[in-house]
Amino acid sequence: MATAEARRLHAGFVLSALALASACGGVDTGAPTTPERSAAPVTARVLLPLEHDTVFSYETQTDAGEVGLMILQIRRPRPDLAELDIAGRVQRLDVDATSVMHASGGYLLKDPIHAGATFQGAFGVVTVMETGQRVELPAGTFDDCVVTREESQRPFKRADSTYCPDVGLVSLVVEASGDADVLRVETRLKSHGPRVSFR
Repeated sequence: MATAEARRLHAGFVLSALALASACGGVDTGAPTTPERSAAPVTARVLLPLEHDTVFSYETQTDAGEVGLMILQIRRPRPDLAELDIAGRVQRLDVDATSVMHASGGYLLKDPIHAGATFQGAFGVVTVMETGQRVELPAGTFDDCVVTREESQRPFKRADSTYCPDVGLVSLVVEASGDADVLRVETRLKSHGPRVSFR
């Protein structure tokens, strides 16, 4: 697998599938399910608060074992617009009361959110796979999380995203067909919080 290609695919999917950034507990490759302990339904706005001047730090790992660090910064120029900045690459999201949508088209999250719900994403159909999940990550343990899967077949692309209430995207597993094989990158939240200014 080409290392540069894996990095390019990962950065592109994080931005286009946020995708704000996997191997996380809670991603299920089977049919959508909702555990009995699931709490009341959550909304797109709760799962993706997108607070201004918030910074997320993620650890990344490719299927070749390469590890890295990714920093995501959120800006809110106005209430209906969010900007996600990863190393100077900016993805714009349109935000309203019931959805978060890529400015270029396709939803990131859309109400109502329940297991089995589907909607059009940036590159394929998004399915809500699981709700009410508990996930353990370097950043801590999070409850009532939602797992979505966006997938297309030609060419093959898949993004499993986990969102947690009042935090946002906590993990992402991206797989895509490369020149000769399937490339995979996992991203897990290490920390998040307000941007710190040293002025």
